[in-house]
Amino acid sequence: MEIANSSSPIRLDKQLILDLQGLYNKTIESIKTVSGLTLSMVFQPLTKHMLQQSALQGPNALGLSPEDGPLLITLLNSVHTNAADDMKVIEAVTCLLSKIEGLARQRGLAERYRFLNYTHKTEDVIESYGAENVEFLQAVSKRYDPSGFFQSRVPGGIKLPR
Repeated sequence: MEIANSSSPIRLDKQLILDLQGLYNKTIESIKTVSGLTLSMVFQPLTKHMLQQSALQGPNALGLSPEDGPLLITLLNSVHTNAADDMKVIEAVTCLLSKIEGLARQRGLAERYRFLNYTHKTEDVIESYGAENVEFLQAVSKRYDPSGFFQSRVPGGIKLPR
């Protein structure tokens, strides 16, 4: 069984959250026969205050500033019993994420940032930090890991774009 995580940050908006609940309910309906299925949709806030306190410590490599807030990181997390259902669940979660992002974009409430801990391996996480921050992270990597050991020899995880 593969756990399908995905995340999408959105601007705080009550109606959008209510509409996302409807999309979530339709998705659950489409995969409710999957054995041992749990699909959660969790909203984790990034308040203006949190972003302001972060900014007081200096710039961050995530490309976030107080003006970006408040944000809600929308986490979709699924688990199920049978590995034979992996693709069905992953497709459903990916489709739900696409609908969430589409609706948020349509209403001008979508954000580019992706929270690394909640992303699926198919998402462009590091790129969501912005080109300037990607260049900074690549420079740090070259300085402290000139042979690229952590980028090429350590399995798993999200790697810097080449």
